[in-house]
Formats: sequence, C-alpha cells, structure tokens
Amino acid sequence: MLAAWHACFVAAKRDADAKAAAGDLAAVEHLGLLELTEIARRIAWATTIRAGRLAAMLRPDVSDTACLSGVTDAKWWIDQRDDVDAPLLARAAAFVPLQGQSVDPHDAMLCAT
Repeated sequence: MLAAWHACFVAAKRDADAKAAAGDLAAVEHLGLLELTEIARRIAWATTIRAGRLAAMLRPDVSDTACLSGVTDAKWWIDQRDDVDAPLLARAAAFVPLQGQSVDPHDAMLCAT
C-alpha cells in the first residue's frame, strides 16, 4: 500500500515539475538564450534550472539579466542553482568573460549590483 502511494506521489511530483519547467521555458523564450554546453544530461538539468531562475527574475525589481543570458556552461548553472539573485548576478558578470564571450560593461555593472 505504501509503495503504491509513493509511486503515485513521485509520478505527480514529476508531472508538476514538468509543467512548471514548460511554463518557465515559455516565459523566457523571448530572451533568445544561447545553447548550453556540456554533456547532454547536464544540459537537460541546467536548461530547467536556467529557465526557472530567469523566469523568476523577470520582475520589475531586477533591472537586467543580460549577464545571465550569456552564461552557456551547464555545469555553472547547476553549481549556482541555490544562489539568491544578487550573488547569482555577480557570479554571472564575472563568469561570462571567462567563457570567451564579450559582455557589455554596462550589463556587467548591472549584474554586479
């Protein structure tokens, strides 16, 4: 009986997570995000993390997420998944140039604040 309940709970949780991920991906689709790089399993997980974080940050009190849009390393997104907004923005501003991408200095300043 307990095993059946657990299986049902897990299935419902996976379904809810999939619906939330689909909503997050739709919310950030207009950002034209770059493809993530890494192994396929990390890319799948990091894509969900990135979409969720960016969707949550599409608020009036977050002025710019351009630096986050430039981070394409899947492992970076996984490693930063529990950061709150300000440290996440600061880490992204520092990381994007390390990936060999250019970042507008204005965007980096916005991300670091």
